[in-house]
Amino acid sequence: MRATPTQEQYDSLAAHAHEQDQRLAYLQVQAQRASSLEVACNQMQQRLQDSDARASALQEEVHRLQGLLEAEATLRQQAESLLQAATAESSRLTHAREQLAGQVMVAERRATEAEEDLLKSEADVAAMRGELHSLQQGQLPAASRTAPPPTAASSDMVSSLERALQQERERGHALSLALQVERSKAQSSIDTESAIPVRPGPPSVASADDSLADDSPAADVPPGQHKAVQRLTQRVHRLKASRDKLLSQVDRQSAELEQLHIANVTLEKGQQEVRGVAHSWERQTQEALQTVEHLKNLLAEGADWVLQHSSAAPEDKSATLETALLQQQAKEAALQLQVAALCAELTRAADVTGDLGRSVLPALSGIEGRLTDMRHLAALPLSQASGDALAAEA
Repeated sequence: MRATPTQEQYDSLAAHAHEQDQRLAYLQVQAQRASSLEVACNQMQQRLQDSDARASALQEEVHRLQGLLEAEATLRQQAESLLQAATAESSRLTHAREQLAGQVMVAERRATEAEEDLLKSEADVAAMRGELHSLQQGQLPAASRTAPPPTAASSDMVSSLERALQQERERGHALSLALQVERSKAQSSIDTESAIPVRPGPPSVASADDSLADDSPAADVPPGQHKAVQRLTQRVHRLKASRDKLLSQVDRQSAELEQLHIANVTLEKGQQEVRGVAHSWERQTQEALQTVEHLKNLLAEGADWVLQHSSAAPEDKSATLETALLQQQAKEAALQLQVAALCAELTRAADVTGDLGRSVLPALSGIEGRLTDMRHLAALPLSQASGDALAAEA
């Protein structure tokens, strides 16, 4: 005969069943929570991968901007070297102008000496012509038997006149050689200052020889000296005109050099202003980098704090992923700020390079042409003055 369960046994079985139901419900809740945590972990892993990709792209952008910045720095150094070369070229041009002014003073002194010698020669020729005329007028018709002595005196006077004219020719030739030496010195000094080729001027010695050859027939006949003196006077006037033209050209070159000096001063002021702006940009960049460093420290401290508080539950994988995500976001923010700083630096460098290029290139384009024109204009009047002085002394 089977024993019937008591009430206590029924109660015990009911309690056990209720406990099993509670455990089953708890397991279902834990299963749902595990499923949601797994989904969250997958999402965080995806976000972490995306953050890694963005960080890599930002790092590449940083490298590219750094390369551009180095290229801009190289261009800026080249522009500064060009500016220094322009300043040195301006100094050399000023030195050449001073030497040219000295050569002009020497040429002016030579021209004055030539004018004085011409006046003396003209006075001597006039005196000799007067003496010859008086001797010719003093001859009497009745003294035909005694004619040889006056003829001999007249021949002596003509010979002395020819000797005086020959001396004047030699003096003119010496003056021409002196002027040619001075012109050669001026040309060599200007060639030393610059390597730009100069177009050769007309030869002075050949023109002077031609002038002597043209004037030599007039020197054989004493009555024809009046026309020769007129030609000498005209040549002296041309020499004065050449001298005045040379002085006016020197004044014009001096004005151009003064303008170039003013332009160089303006360029230096602009360069100082640009450097001030560059220092301001660099200071702002340093401040931004300090701010970035501070933010990185704060984010690192927050990530460490989260990691320390999540160490109590090592089975929670989502907390670890969240901490790694926070750290990656901190790195991403730092890279973004670094990219912004590099962009600002690149903009500043491009600004400086553009300003330097705009200020240096016009000066460089004008210096070569001005120096060539100056040397040509300086060499041409000196050659003409040498030839005219030699012709005048002849």
